[in-house]
Amino acid sequence: MEKIIFRHRKPSHVPNEFESTLLFKFFRTENFMRDFIGGKLYISNIESLIGHSSENLTNGQRDEYEGTDLNISKKDNYHPVLCRDENNGFVIRIKDEGDIDENYDTRIEYLSRGFDVNKYKNVLCFYAVWLNLKKSEALNTPDNKMVGEFGEFCILLENPNEFFRRIFIAYTDRKLEFNSNPEIGYVDYIDITSSPVNELGVFKKRHTYNYQSEMRFVLDIKDNTESLHYFEIGDISDIVSVVEVQDLLKGIRLDKKLVK
Repeated sequence: MEKIIFRHRKPSHVPNEFESTLLFKFFRTENFMRDFIGGKLYISNIESLIGHSSENLTNGQRDEYEGTDLNISKKDNYHPVLCRDENNGFVIRIKDEGDIDENYDTRIEYLSRGFDVNKYKNVLCFYAVWLNLKKSEALNTPDNKMVGEFGEFCILLENPNEFFRRIFIAYTDRKLEFNSNPEIGYVDYIDITSSPVNELGVFKKRHTYNYQSEMRFVLDIKDNTESLHYFEIGDISDIVSVVEVQDLLKGIRLDKKLVK
């Protein structure tokens, strides 16, 4: 019985005083939203999120870097180069352009590693609004770009702990086995152009996606290569509420104060 691990680290752009979140989920159709409320969770694996197998993804949903564990690319005058090690194998080293000579096999303009490790992991995503409850402030709220790419139908997850408890019960009842513990965590958004070497994985994305403010639930199921469409956990109408997106775009009301 695999317990769910919560990754407590906040995204690097979130100030310390913002410690609470509201979790929203957007849908492209009302039927998709009603399926979710009925407990039919449409969960996709990483392979489908990079868009190789689907032409129906928006720009925000399709990310060619999704699931890459390690990204190496040229930065200013620094080049990744392929070198032979003492055992006549190959290693990647970062070298100043002036230090590269015939002893190095080749320069590498771009290298990504680790997609095969992550591509079959299933990911369920939510939009997290970060709150400073002491001052009734929200760090972020959904905008038209978010709605345009992920849908104009929305729910608020009113009781996240109960929601994930029901998922735990569902996969326990189905006797699913995992390569690693299921994880919940917030996505950190990084600038991969600031360094020639960047670790990504499933909880880091390029900073161009920071408007998505994601919280992710990740399932790494043993001997599974398919997305979990649909994963049923039973009706959850008692722990979610439907949100009018146009009202949400105006701001979030905290202690009778509208914040944006």
